[in-house]
Amino acid sequence: MVYGLDFSSAEAFVRIQRLLAAKGVVLVFCGAHPEGAVGKALQAVELWSPEDSDGRVQVMDTLNDALEWTENAYL
Repeated sequence: MVYGLDFSSAEAFVRIQRLLAAKGVVLVFCGAHPEGAVGKALQAVELWSPEDSDGRVQVMDTLNDALEWTENAYL
């Protein structure tokens, strides 16, 4: 339910992602669209690229999609 991110908050997500990656944990976002304010902010700090899925960050359209992906990854 976030409608935008400034640069410092996007950078905070980069730091969080690095900490999670060191533990083998994937960061999952839901509801972020490439053309939206949040998607653009995440792309600006090179945390997410819609065409490049390296597995360190997963971005889903809806909360249900994110939960389903998480359940399947856990199983």
